[in-house]
Amino acid sequence: MQTIDQELRAGHGVTIGIWGGGGHAITVWGFNYDAATGDYKGLWVSDSDDDKGVSNPPDRLRYYQVAYDGLDWHLQDYYGSDSWHIGMVSSLDRAPTSLTVSAGRAANNGVADAFTVSTNAHGVAQVVVNGSTVRTVPAAVVKGLTINGSNDRDTVNLALWPASRRFYQYH
Repeated sequence: MQTIDQELRAGHGVTIGIWGGGGHAITVWGFNYDAATGDYKGLWVSDSDDDKGVSNPPDRLRYYQVAYDGLDWHLQDYYGSDSWHIGMVSSLDRAPTSLTVSAGRAANNGVADAFTVSTNAHGVAQVVVNGSTVRTVPAAVVKGLTINGSNDRDTVNLALWPASRRFYQYH
């Protein structure tokens, strides 16, 4: 459960391998815990096998309480059984991305363009061109930034938080 907690808080996609009456994999979307005691209470999951064969299945999350037996975490009443336990946790990070922005049709029109690149305390990177937000992405996935300015004496403003964090490099 600690690994699930850590990976979800990091913004990663999480799946768990469960074993009981066989083996299966399900997607974890959230967890419930008691903040006062730190005890884990349950998981919100989706299962691709739910409504298998239905042409227009409903979107839904299921909640299962969890219990620790000293060795494994068990999903309570998972399809009528308490024997299903978590045997594996897998996660996927967001794919790194490079941002490329330009002034578009406003380039080389005789008016200087303003580019602002900022990050905030929540880990979000935002690119604003001439007052309009053109990209908002998690800062952790930004691996490069290219700004295609014009001949209009454009300005680039950087507002990075924290100041020591570097998610781009000048070349």
